[in-house]
Amino acid sequence: MSPSPSEHRINSCPTCASQQLQSVYRVNQVTVHSVLLMPTRQAALDYPRGDIDLTYCRSCGFGFNALFRPEVHEYSTRYEETQHFSPTFSRFADELIDDCIKRYRLTPDKTLLEIGCGKGEFLLRLCEKSGCHGIGIDPAYVPDRIHSPALNRVRFIQELYHEDHGKLEADFILCRHTLEHIGPTHQFVKQVRASMHQRTDVDFFVEVPDATTTVLQPLGFWDVYYEHCSYFSAGSLAHLYRHNGLDITQLQRCYGDQYLLIGGRPAGKPATSALALECDLQEQLKHIDRFSRLIHQRVDQWRQRVKQRSDRGATVLIWGGGSKGVAFLQTTGLSEKEIPFVVDVNPYKQGKFMPGTGHEVISPQRAAQLKPEAVIVMNPIYGREVAEQLASLGAHPQILPLEDATSPDPA
Repeated sequence: MSPSPSEHRINSCPTCASQQLQSVYRVNQVTVHSVLLMPTRQAALDYPRGDIDLTYCRSCGFGFNALFRPEVHEYSTRYEETQHFSPTFSRFADELIDDCIKRYRLTPDKTLLEIGCGKGEFLLRLCEKSGCHGIGIDPAYVPDRIHSPALNRVRFIQELYHEDHGKLEADFILCRHTLEHIGPTHQFVKQVRASMHQRTDVDFFVEVPDATTTVLQPLGFWDVYYEHCSYFSAGSLAHLYRHNGLDITQLQRCYGDQYLLIGGRPAGKPATSALALECDLQEQLKHIDRFSRLIHQRVDQWRQRVKQRSDRGATVLIWGGGSKGVAFLQTTGLSEKEIPFVVDVNPYKQGKFMPGTGHEVISPQRAAQLKPEAVIVMNPIYGREVAEQLASLGAHPQILPLEDATSPDPA
C-alpha cells in the first residue's frame, strides 16, 4: 500500500543515510505500545495506534519503520518489559554478565552506565558480581521493586537518555534491547561516542534482536511492532559502529541466534578489518526479497491454523504476553473466540489485557485448569520450559513453536 500524501515518511536510511530503500511489509493501525500494562479490556482496545511500513536499506541491510513517530511513545513505570521471571532468560543473563566481567575486565574501581536499564535487574546483578558502581537510565525504572546488595552503589535516573547524560563519567557503557527502540540510530550512537570525549578506554556494549534470524528468515511477523522502529543485521550494526568512530572488539550471535552482541571502543589507527559476521549484505538482500514475497502468506497460514482448531472446539492459548504476542494477535486478527487467553509467567502482567485486542493475560496455573489442546509459544527458546511447567500443573497440550513457514502444521 502506498502512503497517503499526508503521511510523514522517513526517506533515507537512519543508519547509513542511503536512499536505496525497499518497502517490504505494511501493517496499519497497530497499537503504538505493546507492553504497557492495560488495566481494563476497554483501555486495551482504545489505546492509540499507528502504522508500520517496514522498509529496508539495500546499501547496508538495515530495516526501519518509515512511518515511525517517536512522539507517540509513553515510556513510564507502566512499561513492563522484563523477561527475568523466566528461568531460561535468567540463566542467559547470568552467563552474559559473567562474560562481560571477564571480557571487559570489570573491576570494582569502574563505573558502569546502562542506557535503557528497564527495571534494573541486569545492571544490579552486574554490579553485584563485579563490585562496580553503576548508573541506570530509564523512565520505566520502578524504585524499590528490586532488592539487591548493590543498590547502594547504583544510581537510577528515571528519564530517557539525552545529551546532558553525556556528562556522566563511565568506564563501560551498555545498551541492551534499547537501540531497536531508537529511530535516529546514527545520531544516537554518535552522541554516545561523543560522551567518551578523548578517552580511548571506554567500551560500548550493545545487545539487540537479530532481525535477520527473528524476522526475515522465519517470516516473523510477530516480531514486527511499533516500538521496534529499528531492525538490525550483523552487517548494519557493525556499519553503525564503524561509521561513528568505534572499533569493533566483539560481534556475535547468542540466545539461540536471536540476539546480536557488539562491543567496541574509540577506534585507533588502523581500525580492525571487517569481521566475517558483518559481511552479510548479499545474503541479507536475498532474505529481504523472500520476506517481501511470502510474508502475507505466512500471516494467513497461522490465522488458518488457529481457526481450524477453534472450529472443532479445541482450546488454543498463546504463551507470552509481551510484544510478540501482541503483534501475533493484532496482525492475524484472531479474537477471543479463537484464542481465549494469553499466558505469562510475569505476575505483573496477569489480570491485565493485551493492547489492541483486549485478550486477558492469565497465570500458568489458570491456563493448566483450562486443559488446552495447544499452546503457541511466542519464543521457541522457551518451548521446553513451558512444556515442563504445564506438565507440573497437570496439563499436557501440544506445544506449537513459531516454526519456519515451510514446516507443515502437525495438526
